[in-house]
Amino acid sequence: MWGIGYLEGTRFYKRNGIYYILADHPSTSEVVLQSTSPFGPYTSKVLVDTITPPISGGYPHQGGIVDAGNDTWYYMAFIDNYPGGRVPVLAPITWGEDGFPTVQVSCIFIINNLSPHVTYSAAYQRCMGRVVPRS
Repeated sequence: MWGIGYLEGTRFYKRNGIYYILADHPSTSEVVLQSTSPFGPYTSKVLVDTITPPISGGYPHQGGIVDAGNDTWYYMAFIDNYPGGRVPVLAPITWGEDGFPTVQVSCIFIINNLSPHVTYSAAYQRCMGRVVPRS
């Protein structure tokens, strides 16, 4: 498939009249396919590829993208963290001039299921360029 190799777990999105398919390249990366028509032709770009996870375990993969409003987008995926299971992670997305999304890999954070907050919320906000006093 377009010289990318085996892909699985596709998700379909539309933003500003452009169609996107996110597809997993098991278990290390994700690819984005882009077209002006849902039927193609599509061009492709790697979204994430063996990026350093915020905890030990596998690489973030099998993710999706979420529009949080005001053209603010996030990538949400998980990390295999044996024996603890799959740990969800979140990172902001920016959109390039080519129309492809880019994950801000330096801002990947763990979602803590035990509290209503992102685990490193102050660090995350600093990463996003917001001024947050250190505690």
